[in-house]
Amino acid sequence: PLVAPAAPPPGMDLISAAVLTPTNTLEGCAQVQLEYDTPDGVEFLVVFILPRACAEAFDPTPYDETFAGRPSRFVTTREVLIDATVVQLDGSVPDDVLEAVAASLAPTTADALIAAVVPR
Repeated sequence: PLVAPAAPPPGMDLISAAVLTPTNTLEGCAQVQLEYDTPDGVEFLVVFILPRACAEAFDPTPYDETFAGRPSRFVTTREVLIDATVVQLDGSVPDDVLEAVAASLAPTTADALIAAVVPR
């Protein structure tokens, strides 16, 4: 499923929502990228949403940790598992903010994400 944080991290806005083609990703598969930023550009969070099969084909490390109450692993970023979807969380925010974001992940639609983007 397409998931996203239920609300932007405190003090941040969703500034970009994009679909990345396989040639533009480390794992080699299409994925959604959400970019959050503070108005001054000091703090940021990037969320990548991709199929579990793709993430595991790239790196078979098991999801044997728990983060925000969800199965998790740390490969190059914190990754949480939601059904057949992997959400990668990367940025300059502290772990407690990452954990709150991971806990708030909920189903969404492309239209809802586009509507939530704050142009800068």
